[in-house]
Amino acid sequence: MTDPRTTTGTLGTCWLCAQQSNRIESHVVDHDHYELAACNGAEGVSVDLCPMCHVAVHKWMRSNGRPGTHAAADALDAIFYRFTNALLPEPRKEEP
Repeated sequence: MTDPRTTTGTLGTCWLCAQQSNRIESHVVDHDHYELAACNGAEGVSVDLCPMCHVAVHKWMRSNGRPGTHAAADALDAIFYRFTNALLPEPRKEEP
C-alpha cells in the first residue's frame, strides 16, 4: 500500500531547502513524532520536505528535543537557521 502522505514520480518542492524532489515527505509539526517512520504516516498539520531535510529534522529532534516541547516545530526552525547561516554572509563591520 502506498503512503498517501509521500508522493513519488511527481516533482514537489521542499519547504526547507526549496529543492525539487520526486519524493516529498510530510513532516507533522503539531505532534512530536521522534521516529521518521511514525511521522510519515501521521495525521496533522504538516510541511512537505525532501528526504534529506526530513532526516535532518528528525536527527535534530532526537538529539535536542524533549517530549512535550514542540520539538517537531523547533527542529524546522533550527534546520532553517542553519541553512540561512550557511548561505547568507555575516554583515560587514563598519570601520570607525
